[in-house]
Amino acid sequence: PFEVPQDASRRLAKAMRIKLYLLQQPGPNSFLVGDDNLSSKYRVIIGSQTCTCGRGPPNCVHILFVMLRVFKLKQNNPLIWARDLKNYEVEGLFQNYHEREKAKCKKRPSFRDSRSTNTSVDEVVQKDECFIEDEDQNTCSICLLKMTVSDSLVQCQFGCQNYFHHHCLMIWFEERNAHGDPLICPLCRSQWPANRKNLSAVSGEINVDFVVDSFSDTESIPESHKETSKCWISVFGDSTVKFLFSSRAGQRELGLKFVNDLVVSRLMELRSSANLDLDQLQVFAPTISVLVHACKDEEYKVFYAAVNLMRNLFIHLPCNRQSYTRLQTSARPLVETLLNRCSDRHQRVTQLALFNLVELAKNHAGCLAIGSALRPNPVAAAVASVAGGGGGGGTGGDVGGVCGGVGGCRGGGVTHPGEPGPWGVLFLLECIVSEYCLSRVSWQWLLGRLLLLDRLLDSFPGHFTVHETSCKARIRLFGILRFAVTALNSQQPRISKMAGRVFVLGARQVAHLSDCAQEAERLVRSIEDASVRQKMLRRLELIRSEFSAVYR
Repeated sequence: PFEVPQDASRRLAKAMRIKLYLLQQPGPNSFLVGDDNLSSKYRVIIGSQTCTCGRGPPNCVHILFVMLRVFKLKQNNPLIWARDLKNYEVEGLFQNYHEREKAKCKKRPSFRDSRSTNTSVDEVVQKDECFIEDEDQNTCSICLLKMTVSDSLVQCQFGCQNYFHHHCLMIWFEERNAHGDPLICPLCRSQWPANRKNLSAVSGEINVDFVVDSFSDTESIPESHKETSKCWISVFGDSTVKFLFSSRAGQRELGLKFVNDLVVSRLMELRSSANLDLDQLQVFAPTISVLVHACKDEEYKVFYAAVNLMRNLFIHLPCNRQSYTRLQTSARPLVETLLNRCSDRHQRVTQLALFNLVELAKNHAGCLAIGSALRPNPVAAAVASVAGGGGGGGTGGDVGGVCGGVGGCRGGGVTHPGEPGPWGVLFLLECIVSEYCLSRVSWQWLLGRLLLLDRLLDSFPGHFTVHETSCKARIRLFGILRFAVTALNSQQPRISKMAGRVFVLGARQVAHLSDCAQEAERLVRSIEDASVRQKMLRRLELIRSEFSAVYR
């Protein structure tokens, strides 16, 4: 029996594009599927159509991944939505899958004899006619997505000669390394050479030089960035930095993954040192600089990798409270970069940037809490986090992959659950609210800040509630109102609309105080455009009427 859901097309489209990886086949009728950073792995059993994520058809994206991308079923095949399969159906699916994998190992011609030692992997791809003509040969056997000439690819030079996405192969190698297994080709199982120190001492981390030397040529660092990159090279090495400046998005993403692994390993070595000053954390300043650079990247997958690096930097940072002011100063350029990405033309970038800035506003309760991963006992930390009122989790989809829930911290100088950290609403307002001239700022600069102000006013109303004696809240709120009124003079319709929304949200907080309401009206009367001014005056009057009706 099967049931096609009403939103079948949306579910199928998600399953065809989501970042999932086929890690192994642990049983005759099962697959192990991992997400982008291997933080979660799921066992999918074919026949009973079950998954360790707890969802079954039609809600489990991991089952859809196997049925569509591993077994290559057509989207109109009823087996996709079946709640259980008959034995002959299961046997047929696996037989076809294994035959395709064997055929891939036989078809690929070898170019080892025809290539020089200096030929890059990408040059070989352009010579390989089979890469262009055969659909199965064009599919990466790890992520089961199509490979293109523009992707960063790796060839199995020691066996079947097949290609894989560079990033996918690193995911595969990390999984092998985590279990102490030798590095082998995912298809032909040929062992990769281990004559260089191909694995670092840290579990799950692959040596960068091994990857660069074995797989592809990297590009040189642009002249315009050579001065900036000097401090990066001293910490991360020349090979990694070259990846960060590659013209190929896959290599830039891979470079950020190398930086992430190194940063986490360095900080974990210092996890018992709770009272470290930022000066003692040699990896901190270069990583922030890399993040400012990478968060400007136009490719979503590179931006996603940068946000993941930011999260791991913050949650593994054993920083003392005396360094909070310097931490805020150092992180401010990064926050300003994220603010600009809040108005990106790609909606996924906008959502991810806004989500992480809101997590910063949550401070110790958010998934970017300083030192939150350095807890001695996850269960005890979770209990302490609940007792302290904290516990910010992630949302679904890509955002959830970057930010999961966090617990407490360890050590005398590191933030504990329930204690304030260096972030918070006030820190973000310092980065957002300032005097500005419309003609001197870009629309992206302004729109990104308005979008975040809208989220902050909606998500943290307690920070903006003005009472008779709340002088600080009043100053804070009127700073936002003045910021919004200036934006209302913009000729950009989207900016003017968002500025009006921010102003109305703020004005609702002061409608019960006559002097504050009068001050808000004076701000509105300073708007240059007469039609906008009259529109906002009508909105203010409506807010007053609503307030009077409620408290009459």
